[in-house]
Amino acid sequence: MVTELLKNFYRLSVPLPDNPLKSLNSYIFKSKDRNLLIDTGFNRDSCREAILMQLKELNADLDKTDIFLTHLHSDHSGLGVDLISPGRNIYMGETDARCLNRHVDDDYWVLMDDMFVKAGFPKEDIGRVASVNPAKVDMPTKHYDYTCVKDGDTMESVNIRFGSLKLRDIHPDICVSIWKMKRFSLPEIMCYLILHQIYHAGWGVTIRFD
Repeated sequence: MVTELLKNFYRLSVPLPDNPLKSLNSYIFKSKDRNLLIDTGFNRDSCREAILMQLKELNADLDKTDIFLTHLHSDHSGLGVDLISPGRNIYMGETDARCLNRHVDDDYWVLMDDMFVKAGFPKEDIGRVASVNPAKVDMPTKHYDYTCVKDGDTMESVNIRFGSLKLRDIHPDICVSIWKMKRFSLPEIMCYLILHQIYHAGWGVTIRFD
């Protein structure tokens, strides 16, 4: 379901099958020549169909759409590589981008399985758990050359100036979107992005605006 939050700023609801979270809030900024999609949902057909249907409803052309992934969890990053068009960018924090590409490698999961067994996880249950683990089955399936953002970086997209903030006490490299918009209220934008994507998880977040 598409919800217009502000002019040219929309929330997309992406279902998360077989997951207690039920759905993901994705967001898109639209402009005439360029769009920015924030987070994507699992790498599953049902998620892909849902987000493509909503993008079509908005007449949002993926050939003109960059993607920003707030962090590597598969409910946020799963479809990024699948949805991105040639010549467009996927923006992401450097640490998470490196980890996300590492997750594509089979030897990573062999190493993880070995670590779990050494920590006491029953070896006979490893295969069963792996087959339903969204961190494995719902992630991107190939490497990608992500455009990495770090503290203090800015970019121009859809007439919005973007900055990233690293919350070191929460996650090694989780990025929160800070939008300085010409026509819209920054606190309103932050309310949607922070409350929906971060604060609902119960983490304490303090952000200073210059």
